[in-house]
Order: sequence, then C-alpha cells, then structure tokens
Amino acid sequence: MDADRGDSASGRLLVLPITESRCREARYMGAELAVQAGTFGRVANPGTVVLSGPMPQWRADRPSRSAALEHVVEKSFSVRAWLVIEGEPDRRVGPVLNNLDADVLSETLVELVMVAAGMEPRADARLVVAVQRFVDVEATVLAVLRDETVRLRTCWGLAEAVDGPPYFDELWLTADGLRVLRERVVDKPIATRAAFGGTEGRSVPRGRRRIPVLDPAGARLVATLAAELDAGISASVEWEFGLLADEVVLLSCPPTE
Repeated sequence: MDADRGDSASGRLLVLPITESRCREARYMGAELAVQAGTFGRVANPGTVVLSGPMPQWRADRPSRSAALEHVVEKSFSVRAWLVIEGEPDRRVGPVLNNLDADVLSETLVELVMVAAGMEPRADARLVVAVQRFVDVEATVLAVLRDETVRLRTCWGLAEAVDGPPYFDELWLTADGLRVLRERVVDKPIATRAAFGGTEGRSVPRGRRRIPVLDPAGARLVATLAAELDAGISASVEWEFGLLADEVVLLSCPPTE
C-alpha cells in the first residue's frame, strides 16, 4: 500500500507522508497531526508517515511495508496513535513509543489495532498512526503560549517518563521572546535516552545536573519560534521541540484543551 492508493473519504486505509495535503485535514488525521503537517517549511520536522483508516478497514486490510514507510523506518522509529471521530476530542491509543527497531513495525501496528479495539470505539472512528523517524535529541523543550507569555519546560534527553517523570526546568518569557520573566532550575539526575530497542533512564553527569538546559539566548530562540508557529493556528497546543547540536526539530504538538 502506498501514498497513491485510496482516497480519504472512501474508507480505505491511507499511507501518506505528512507533507501530503490530506494530512492537514483534522477530520481524517486528527487535530495534532493536522497542525504538525501545516508547519512543514517553517520548522524542521523528522520524516513522518501517517496511516489512517476506519477501524473495520484496519482489521481487513492491514498495511504492508511501503516505500514511504521504508524511508522513515530505515533505522529506528517513534510511533503515536489516536482514535479520531469528527466533532470529538481525539483519544490517544497507547503511549508514545520511541526508538523502535525497524523489524518490529508490523508487530507494532498490529498491537495498536488491538489496543484501539479494546477502547470500544464507535463505528465511525478512525485509527490514525504516525510513524516518525526517531530523533535522539540532546534535550527537549515543551512550549505553551498563554496570556502574552511563553512557558518553556526543558529537560535533558527525551520528555518520556521512564521509571518516573522527566525532570524539567521552567522558564517564562514574553510572547515576543525578548525577555525572560522567571526561571526555575531543578536538579536533573536522570535523563531518558535511546537504548537498544527503546529507551532507558540514564544518570546525568554531575556537572550538568543543576545547570539550565537552555541559556537565555536559546530560550529566546525557542520562545520566538513557538510564538511564530502558534500565530498560524486557532487551536491551543503544546509544542514539543527536540534540540540537537545545531538544529531545533518539532517532534509533536498535542492539543492542550
């Protein structure tokens, strides 16, 4: 099955790169992916393929490996899934899974179908799965805009709970990103990092535990980027950015309401 097969209104299973225009339709792809699809060209995104279809179709026509999927999962991948019903909030299906080996893609999709079926979805529910090239980030920033301020939560490694929640610093900046209003730096003894076939909690070097994840210049850069992205949408979202040595990558943007 590939990106050219089927039509989103036909009830078929779609396998589409997130850059495809149909991925910006929330009624078929869900609110989060529709927003993320609209950010391409404005911020770096990992390669992502979206699979979407009615639950009965997932059971009858499970997707085979396609050229688009092979490109994304060449080494390792992350996966997120939702049940989408037009006019209702999207329902998360299972946790976000990171750094999965390419060999387990088919097994992972089957497991997600089983989890979704156990949630007793309505007949018109669509299962939407985002398969994303895994990014082994140095740090993560979660950004939310409210009342002319930007709140940043920052942690070393991935913002994934492993044997406990991540340790976040917090910063509040003006919406134009020019001024830091408040900052709280915590001890960060553990960070979630890539491990064989998944992730694990690792000790943070003592010299990095109590220093800010972002310096003021980095905080202003991310806050400004979040404000620019936020200005182009009507929904309220939390922007999840991954920080690499020389790049800021948008990993996800879940709704906050």
